[in-house]
Amino acid sequence: MKNFLFSLKKEYIKVNDTSFGGSQLYYANETSKREIKKKLGGCGIVAITDTLSYLQSETAYKSVNDYKKAFDYTVKKSKWIPTKMGMNYLHLTLSMFFRLKKLPEKHRCYWCFSRKKMLGRIKKMLSKDIPVIISVPRTFKHKGKIDKLNLYNNDFKVQTTTCGHFVVITGLLSFNNSVYYEVSSWGRKYYVNHDEFISFQKKHIIGLLGNMLYINKKE
Repeated sequence: MKNFLFSLKKEYIKVNDTSFGGSQLYYANETSKREIKKKLGGCGIVAITDTLSYLQSETAYKSVNDYKKAFDYTVKKSKWIPTKMGMNYLHLTLSMFFRLKKLPEKHRCYWCFSRKKMLGRIKKMLSKDIPVIISVPRTFKHKGKIDKLNLYNNDFKVQTTTCGHFVVITGLLSFNNSVYYEVSSWGRKYYVNHDEFISFQKKHIIGLLGNMLYINKKE
């Protein structure tokens, strides 16, 4: 049985009243190279766009085109040149830092590296009604395969896998004595097992970068 421990207070981002968060897949049918790269590497832009939209209580986009306008505005303000490799954690952090300064309520942010403090930081942010951006670290081919992290569906069965990807945590829950993150990715709701995420970090060379963006309101 699912038992939510922490959760965002408002309804999360909806596009056309159907999605759970925005998605870079809205660019899937584009033909120009630049637009195709938004689809391939736009997860960081989606994470920034959705987090800022939530903090400003702008959670409902009437159409995909409306969301794409917000996405492209984030691209412009972040000075991101679309590439299939996407954003790195440093670029995302700097982009959020400057965008947060423009909000009526002042916030500060920084990228975290501690595994031990991660769960506590997630709890603090959710309790203050702030979405949590995390990075699933990029992995490399080993013996012809790429190791990826499991993403679970509502029945806690593996729905898909990912790596080198930003997702946004919207809740924290327990299920069968394990802690899970409720996350938004590709406009859908998934669940990530906390222990699996930490193990995935530890297994890979650049796993230390697979952590979270800590955002806090300035007192």
